[in-house]
Amino acid sequence: MVLLIGSDPRIEAPVLNARLRRANVAGGTHVASIGPHSDLTFPVESLGMSAATIESLASGGHAFCEKMKKAQRPLIIVGASLLRRPDREWLMQQIHRLCDATGVVAGDWNGFNVLHDAGGTVAALDLGFVPSTAAGASGAAEAKEPCFVYSLGAEDFETTPGAFVVYQGHHGDVGAAKADVVLPGAAYTEKPGTYVNTEGRAQRAMPAVAPHGQAQEDWKIIRALSEMCGVSLPYDDLAGVRRRLEEIAPHFARVDDVEPAMWLNGKYSQSPHSAD
Repeated sequence: MVLLIGSDPRIEAPVLNARLRRANVAGGTHVASIGPHSDLTFPVESLGMSAATIESLASGGHAFCEKMKKAQRPLIIVGASLLRRPDREWLMQQIHRLCDATGVVAGDWNGFNVLHDAGGTVAALDLGFVPSTAAGASGAAEAKEPCFVYSLGAEDFETTPGAFVVYQGHHGDVGAAKADVVLPGAAYTEKPGTYVNTEGRAQRAMPAVAPHGQAQEDWKIIRALSEMCGVSLPYDDLAGVRRRLEEIAPHFARVDDVEPAMWLNGKYSQSPHSAD
C-alpha cells in the first residue's frame, strides 16, 4: 500500500515511478494519492485534493485508513511541494499521526518518506544546510531582506533590489546573469565529488577532464575565500574536505551503502531520505 501526498513521482523521480509500476504489476501494490499528479502509468486511487483529506486520515475518519492498517508494508511518500506550504508544520504533524495510527512506522519497518525534487537537497540536509528564519522566538519580528546573496550553483532565486550577489558555479545561466561577481566553479565532469541519492546512498564521482579556463573546484574557491576573510577553514586538500564531511555526516564515509532514514517519533522534520 502506497500513499502519495503532494507528490508526482513520474515528474519528480521517474526511476521511483518505474519501481512503483513494477510493484503494482508484479505484486498488486495499491497506490493512492492526495493532490494533483500526471499519468503515473499505473492505477491510482484519488483520495482528494485538499489538506482536509490529510486531517481526515489522521483522525481515523477516512475509510482509506482501514486499508492502510491491513497492509503488510504501508508506505507514505510526501512531496517536496508540501514542505513549501505555509501550513507545512501542521500538515507534517497530521501525517506523523497517520503514520503512528496505521503502522507506517513499526518495528524494523519505516515507510515514511520525503521525496525531494531538487538535486543536492538530500546531501545538503545531511550536512545541516536547512532553512532559517529571521523571526524571533515569538515569531512576531518581520523578516529582514538580505543585502548580500552568495549563490552556490543556484539558478532560480529571487534577490532583493540592491542586494550584492555572488554566483559560484559553472552553469552560466540565470543565476550568473543576476550576479555582481562570478566565481567560476568546475563542472561535475571536471572535479571529484560526493553525491547522495534519494535513498541516502553516498556515491563518488571522478573527474573526466581538467577544469576549463580559470574555473576551480568549489571547495578550493571557498577555502581561498575563507582565508581572505581571516577565518581559514581547517582543510587544505580533498582528503581534508572529506574528513570534515564524514565528521558531520558519518555515512559519507560508507560509499555505496544506504543510510536508513531516522524516525523522530512524530516530531516535525524534513527527513532527507526516501525508502526504496
